[in-house]
Amino acid sequence: MISDVVRSMEQRRKHEVERIQAARAEIEKLSPAFNRYVDLRAEIKEAEDRYKRISAVLYSEAEPRDSVLEDISETLNSLRSKLVLWKAIEEYLSHVSEAMIEDIQTFLVGVGINSVSRQAIESALRTHTKIFAVRKKGRDKFVSLRN
Repeated sequence: MISDVVRSMEQRRKHEVERIQAARAEIEKLSPAFNRYVDLRAEIKEAEDRYKRISAVLYSEAEPRDSVLEDISETLNSLRSKLVLWKAIEEYLSHVSEAMIEDIQTFLVGVGINSVSRQAIESALRTHTKIFAVRKKGRDKFVSLRN
């Protein structure tokens, strides 16, 4: 009887080795597709975040409908209320190569972010020196994104 149990256990052990080898081979085969999936999920997250940030900068109430993005459920009021000033400035500067502080303030007021002072903009720039480059030309300050 012991020999029967030992034989059964040896067969099961062999079966488990085959399962492990097959699973490892399948992982090796599927890993490029899985890694692509992970990369695509990250790209989607990044694009959704950028979409939300642009929407929050541009719109305060009526959300334009994008059928591809209907599953993004946050309202623009919610997005606008979460928008931090330096992110709005960063988004603006990603569309222009360089701007004076007055231009940044004019743009932000123009899109309905009314409570933005020059001091608040300068504070955001000082706080995020790794993101913003500020150069002076005479009395004017020019702001751009760091590379």
